[in-house]
Amino acid sequence: MAGFSSYLEQKILNDILRTGGDVYVSLHTEDPTADGSKGEVSGNGYARPKITFAAPEAVYVEQGEPPEQVLVGHKCVNNADTTFPDPTGPWAGGAPITHMGLWDASSNYLFTVPDTNDPHKSYGINDVCVIRAGSISVKLD
Repeated sequence: MAGFSSYLEQKILNDILRTGGDVYVSLHTEDPTADGSKGEVSGNGYARPKITFAAPEAVYVEQGEPPEQVLVGHKCVNNADTTFPDPTGPWAGGAPITHMGLWDASSNYLFTVPDTNDPHKSYGINDVCVIRAGSISVKLD
């Protein structure tokens, strides 16, 4: 099967992350699996906030000798800070967050975003959970 065209990569990213409705982010204490059903935080004020993404941008790598820039795909990056509600108690019993998930609307799971923070963080009263702008990149190639 042939790869996606540049147009199709950009259209898919736009349709899913920007123009197809709201996108929400979830926090998980384990790999959420293909349907997002595992380890999502619940209770103590937890709720999935909306997250926004910038327009798709081209991704290039250097290849060959002499090196030249080669298009390898497109990506969308979150373009604003996303803040979760303040915890009213320990989320997930104080277990560390290991993964994030992206959802359309509030019930259709899109995919998993591994949390690259090491050590992983847990959240409780007076903790603020913010996903900084530019920290999540969704790439098609």
